[in-house]
Formats: sequence, structure tokens, C-alpha cells
Amino acid sequence: MSFRRFHRLGLASALSPRFLPLLAEARRLGERIEAEVHVLHAGVVDADKQQIFDKAFRSLGYAEPPALHVSGGGPVGVLVEAANHLNIDLLMLGALEKEAGGRNFLGNVARSLLREADFSLAMFTRPQLEATRFRNIVVVCDFSELAREALQWAMRLGDQDQAASIYVATLVTVFDQMRMGGENQRATIENVEQSLEEFVKSVGDCHADVTVRCIEGTTGFAMCDFVESVKADLLVIPSAGPGGAEILPHGMDWLLHTIPTNLLVLRPERTRD
Repeated sequence: MSFRRFHRLGLASALSPRFLPLLAEARRLGERIEAEVHVLHAGVVDADKQQIFDKAFRSLGYAEPPALHVSGGGPVGVLVEAANHLNIDLLMLGALEKEAGGRNFLGNVARSLLREADFSLAMFTRPQLEATRFRNIVVVCDFSELAREALQWAMRLGDQDQAASIYVATLVTVFDQMRMGGENQRATIENVEQSLEEFVKSVGDCHADVTVRCIEGTTGFAMCDFVESVKADLLVIPSAGPGGAEILPHGMDWLLHTIPTNLLVLRPERTRD
């Protein structure tokens, strides 16, 4: 199976409670996708901070300490500028601002990057020091070429982690059903499911059980409910770059506010120098 290569993985790192778990996740992800790991820090690194980073790199088993890049200024601007300068293909960061009422709410930096960054993003809700697997993966399908790449990546990660299930899902709201099928809404859903089946077959095979799902609901939030219902530990979505009318797939705007699980946002491939 051919897939897009990520050459450089950038980690947005602050000296927060999730500092070590995020560094551990970045090391493991970098090894799995065969990408160079670069650590990006918005702020001043003095001798004491440098010692903290060096100790963390050693304790987490980095074969070689990743390059540490430091810039002053607001975190979003610093991260975007550094990622552009370093040709970062995939930027990884912690995603949560807070948890309330069983929902995970996206932090301001993560929300701004979803809107403004033109590179792919990996957002971890609860990074772990110990190795974990992606057991249940959901891929949002809008039938685009970018969605094909997203499914290829989900299948690759699923094979690496011996995932149990990969769900390929598309959203059809009540309004969509009326617009596409009029009164024969069941036939509309069956047509969409058949299109999903054909889309999956065109991408290829993997070892995980791949299931297509047409998610019905009054709003796009039905997709969030579905992701939670199958206990997904990774959500993969195709996403346009900034500047367009719709950055996220149809009905997925809720991701700018709440995030149900770890998230891989696949954006159009960047031109490398």
C-alpha cells in the first residue's frame, strides 16, 4: 500500500504536566512513521530548562536527542513560523484545555492551529508515558483524494498496532437525506453505504476489521457521539488548508470546540524545499 510520507514530525512542547508523556508519544510516533522528531518550544530556554529537556530525552530512550527549537512570542505564531521554517509535515501537540461533563474541550492553541495551520496535525487528548495501541480507529470519509490518504494512514497505523476495528464513516443529516433522496430516505442511506464500500475497496486491504457506517443525525454532532460510542482511540479526518470556505469536512465543525479522542488531521501535502 502506498501512502504519503511524513518526513519531519514537530512536537509543540511546553513544561506542562503533560511534558514527559507528549515527548514519549512523539518518540514512538516518530519511530513508527520513520520521521525526524523536532521539539518546538515557545519561550526562553535557559540552562535550567535545557537541563530538563536533556534529562527528559535521556530518560525516554531517544537514540539521539531531537533538535530543540526555541522562539519567543505567542505560541500559535511561533509554532506556525517554526513549522514553516523547518518544513514540518506533521505537528503534534496536546489538545485539551479542560474536561467537563464527560466532554473534552479543545485548547485555544489547538483550536487556532486547526483554523490557521496548513500542515497536518496530531492531537493527543491523554498522552501516555507507556506505549499504547490504537485499537479502534474512525476515519471520516468525504470521498475526496485526501480522504483516501487518510484511510491509507489509518490502515497503516491499524496494521502496526493490530487494531481490532477501523470504521469508515460519513455523516448524513436529516437535511442531507431530504436533499438527496426526498421521501425515500432509506434508499439514500443504502446508496451512501454502497459508495463507502466501493471507496474502501479502492484503497486496499488491511488486517483490521473494516466497517463502513453512514451516521445519521439531526446535526453533525452525531459523528462525535458515534466516535465515543465505539470507544475510538484515534479519529482521522481529511482537512482542507486555511482560507477556504470549509476547512473541515461537512458537519465536523464541532471539532473546533470538543475532541472525543486522539485526532489525526490530514491536510494537503506541503511542497518541500
